[in-house]
Amino acid sequence: MDQLADLLAGRELWLVSYAIDGVAYKKFARRPKRNEFLGNRYAAPLGGVVGQVCEAMGNTPEPDDWEVLTVGDDWEQCAFFIESSDYDASASETIAGMRADRQLWYRNRIGKEKFGSKSGPGAIPLLQVADLGAYLAAKHRANSPEGRISWRTYYDKLRSAGRVCPTVLADAVSLRKFYEMNEEIKKERAEKLLRLRRDNGR
Repeated sequence: MDQLADLLAGRELWLVSYAIDGVAYKKFARRPKRNEFLGNRYAAPLGGVVGQVCEAMGNTPEPDDWEVLTVGDDWEQCAFFIESSDYDASASETIAGMRADRQLWYRNRIGKEKFGSKSGPGAIPLLQVADLGAYLAAKHRANSPEGRISWRTYYDKLRSAGRVCPTVLADAVSLRKFYEMNEEIKKERAEKLLRLRRDNGR
């Protein structure tokens, strides 16, 4: 662990994390695997992480330029390596939806996603490094007590080296506002579709 932490601290690698209020999210999305609101408990924070990573790449355009960004622009892209699970489909749907969302200025920075395992044939070793990052971020977020092995030692080593980005938290208030906004958009779309059907029926 000491050697791994030293390796990470000495390279251009950053710990990026995003959390949602799980209790609040379950009130808006009751099914474990597929909901209209942010997909599920896995896909919901994934979208936040993708956005943070794209922003962390730097070279952020001014808001006035967002609308004119096109696929043809010369964008450096970020690929996403994800541990395979029952949520692979929803993860792909989330990333594809973000690539197509013209409200997101960084949509063209989102590269391909690849699913794999941490061991065995075709393993992606960096997934083990990502596990360490997720572990440290979760411990820090929860302000967990120390165990047999000190998590704070490794978190502080990475933070001291400037390798830790602040965890973004979608709290209960944020989720409720986003849910209400999502419901309003759904209502407007339904009303628009109804008007179109009425107009076409004349």
